Amino acid sequence: MTSVVSYPSEREMRYTRVVAAPRALVWQVWTEVEKLAQWWGPEGFSITTLERELAVGGIWRFTMHGPDGTDYPNRIAYLEVSQGQRLVYQHGSDADPAMFHVVTEFTELGKQTQIVTTITFRSLKERDDIAQFAIDGHNSSMKRLDALLVAAQ
Repeated sequence: MTSVVSYPSEREMRYTRVVAAPRALVWQVWTEVEKLAQWWGPEGFSITTLERELAVGGIWRFTMHGPDGTDYPNRIAYLEVSQGQRLVYQHGSDADPAMFHVVTEFTELGKQTQIVTTITFRSLKERDDIAQFAIDGHNSSMKRLDALLVAAQ
C-alpha cells in the first residue's frame, strides 16, 4: 500500500496510509526502540538510540546513520502520548529542537490500521525545501514498516 500525501495548509504536509496489521501491533512497532531500529528511516539508513522516554515531556535522542557514513543527530520531545492512538511531538535536533511539529494518529479499521501523520513546518519555504526528501524518506520507511508488520504476524 502507498501513502497519500496532502497539504492541508501552506505549512503542513500530511501522510495517510492504511497498513495490513492491527492497531496494537502497529503501535508496538512504532513505539518500541528495538522495533523502531528495524524500520525508521529510508532504505540504507540505520539508527542508534541514545536515550528514550516515551511519555509526555520525554525525549528520544537518536542518530540516523546514512549509507554514505554521514550521521544525522535527531531529537524528539513528546508533547502527547495517547496509548495506541496518538503521538504528538516536536522533531528536530539539540541545535534546533523544534524544526517541525508532528501529530501521528492510529485508527483501527478491523484488521487494518490507518496511520495519519501531519507535519507542521515553521514556514511554507521550510516545507517546500524538504518536501521531496520527506516524501521519498517517508515512502521508504513505510516500505520497511510494512515488511516488519508482515513478518510480525
